[in-house]
Amino acid sequence: MPRQPRTTSERAWPSGNLTHLLPKMPPQPGPWTAGRNVLCDGESPIDTSFKAVLLDSEMRVLLGTNPRGEWELLGGRAEAQDATPQDTVRREVREEAGIDITVGAIIDTWFYDIPDTGRVAVTSYLARPVDDVSPVLGTEHADLAFFHARELDDINLPEGYRHSIRLGIDQLQATWGK
Repeated sequence: MPRQPRTTSERAWPSGNLTHLLPKMPPQPGPWTAGRNVLCDGESPIDTSFKAVLLDSEMRVLLGTNPRGEWELLGGRAEAQDATPQDTVRREVREEAGIDITVGAIIDTWFYDIPDTGRVAVTSYLARPVDDVSPVLGTEHADLAFFHARELDDINLPEGYRHSIRLGIDQLQATWGK
């Protein structure tokens, strides 16, 4: 049985320092330099995409359709003005759906091998909207929609995203003691 929060403040959105869960990064010069958007093992660069498992008050996740006809989490690649991956997630969700968000804990990182594109490292974060607003369709996606976890198996959604969403919901429910 999950631990029940002792105080109201413990029910706050999950956060905290999770650096102990992250892999050790190579010494400087490292993979993150201004204008670069790759993880690098010294031999082959890997594009990195930072995604939001954006859950609303009904525990539905916001997804968008990509040019391959897949549903995907909102987010994308870092740009030079992004100070942190969380800044990237906030900026991308604002651009793609017109929603301001609070970014919480990192959920996971996985590799997605996209046909004719290559390998991408996908790192997902828990997120929630700052306000109760409807998404506004931007130019990145053909469609935006909220989905309940029970609907995820019925849509064209890469398994890695499905797994990240379920992990995020589990983490959030454990934090809230539900």
